[in-house]
Amino acid sequence: MSAYVPPRPDGSYVEQAPAKATWRWWEVTALTLAGFVLGAVASTPLFLALGGRSDGLMDGPGAAAGAFTYLVVAATLLVWLRAAHKGWWRVVGWPAPGKRVHEAAAGVGLGIVSQVGVTVLAALAAFILAALTGTSVEVPPQVRSLTGWEAAALVVYAVIVAPPTEELIFRGLLFHSVADHHGFWAGAAASAIPFGFIHLIPGAALGVGVLVFTMMITGVFWAWIHRRRQNLLVNIVIHATFNALGVVVTLQMGV
Repeated sequence: MSAYVPPRPDGSYVEQAPAKATWRWWEVTALTLAGFVLGAVASTPLFLALGGRSDGLMDGPGAAAGAFTYLVVAATLLVWLRAAHKGWWRVVGWPAPGKRVHEAAAGVGLGIVSQVGVTVLAALAAFILAALTGTSVEVPPQVRSLTGWEAAALVVYAVIVAPPTEELIFRGLLFHSVADHHGFWAGAAASAIPFGFIHLIPGAALGVGVLVFTMMITGVFWAWIHRRRQNLLVNIVIHATFNALGVVVTLQMGV
């Protein structure tokens, strides 16, 4: 499948093979960390003003502060890309207008498949670990049971802000920085490993290990989808759908 890229300045579209990344993984890492530091500093007053708790579980104040932090990260990366890598959008890919609905629909379906797959994989991994260690293994919850404005803040963070930011970082920038020069599997590992580790939360070590492992496998799968479909929109919709399903379960079941 050829990649479609965003419009030229004159509004025209062109179909072409995707370009290779002109940035390196360490640049992405450094700018992402810088954005997180800036965002965390800027969002801390908001977090404290809303009465947030720092026990590792996501609550309303944490979701609001997290959304603000992610917006700062995204802005930092976009300013850098615009200044130093003007053709970046050709690398990550974006479908032409006539393909966007199709890619978004594919993303919804693949997001549902991903959520089902992660649930089955996590249960299987927990079962195997429990059998090997003789201890109960449970994946710890990542989010508190929320209502009202806190639930709305969680939706904004998990479904609207986090997916495009994380997909830009991991599948858009980190993956291409390695895969375009060293092959798919190297790029998939370079993007999936840190993607798994950002899901570290307080809890029993084995349960957290299952969570991190399943998210790493998810990261590899999403990298494969990105390479196959050659656009970032499908990944953003996959991620948003995946998170939306998780949020619905959390809010409905109160876990």
